[in-house]
This record gives sequence, C-alpha cells and structure tokens, in this order.
Amino acid sequence: MHIALKLCADKVSEVRWISFKLVVAILQKFYSHSERALGLNFISELIVRFRHCAKWVGRQAFAFICQAVVNEECIPVDQFVEHLLPSLLSLASDPVPNVRVLLAKALRQTLLEKAYLRNAGNPHLQVVEETVLALQSDRDPDVSFFATLEPKRRSTADRPVLAERN
Repeated sequence: MHIALKLCADKVSEVRWISFKLVVAILQKFYSHSERALGLNFISELIVRFRHCAKWVGRQAFAFICQAVVNEECIPVDQFVEHLLPSLLSLASDPVPNVRVLLAKALRQTLLEKAYLRNAGNPHLQVVEETVLALQSDRDPDVSFFATLEPKRRSTADRPVLAERN
C-alpha cells in the first residue's frame, strides 16, 4: 500500500498513470479476500492523500483512481458509492479545470454506464446526474464538452439499430 501511494504521487506522470492500476489491484485483493477493513483503510488514505491534496495533480489523480475503480469493478459498487462517491463529486467545485475535466469523464463515460446507477429509484443516480448537468454548464469549454459527450457504446447490439436509422 505504501509503495502504491508513493507511486501515485510520483513526479513522472507515466509512473502515476501506471500506479493507478496497482491501486485497483490492491483494492481488488482486499475485497476478494474479505479484507473489508483493510480496503476501507486504503480508501481513507486515498481520500486524505489525493482528494484533499493541495496540488491539483493529486486531486486529478483521485478522479482517475475513482474512474479506474469503477471501470474495473474492483470493489462492490455499494462500497464505492458510500466511501468514494461523495469525495469524487466534491471535485465539481475544484478551481482547476483539468480536475473538473477528469471528473466529467469519470462520471459521464464510466460511472453513468454502470447498471447499478442506472436502475430506477437509485438515490445516487440523481446526485450524479445533477453534478453532470452542472459540469455541462461549466465556464471551461473542455469541462462542458466532456460532461456533454455521449459515452461510446461497447455493445455490438447497438450497431444494427444505428445502421437501420441511417
């Protein structure tokens, strides 16, 4: 854990990006081996070190880590929603556009794609959608672009329907 946290804060961006995969792997190990307490400890450390980092690069890293966690489904979604989502959504008011861009990408292209959040009546869906709407009207054009951008469909079932429309 200590090495992963150090690497996530490395000065070299390529080292940071690769180390996020290590964070995902560590969380996956904790949760797959019923070590929830260790997982929650690690999540708390991620929030303290990266979400509340004075440097924008750390806060951007937090958004990317959250996106990777959701994308790889390395922890149960209910754990993500309870322990990481509030801190992730709080980045919507970050003063640095690059942080908000990554937040917009994480929400629009990853989080809203998960079935858990799309289920009707999910209390977390509304707050995520409200955050995306706020980001769509962000003063920075890149933030609003990525908050508005439709996610790429990964399903081949969508292709024939699109072909029929054209």
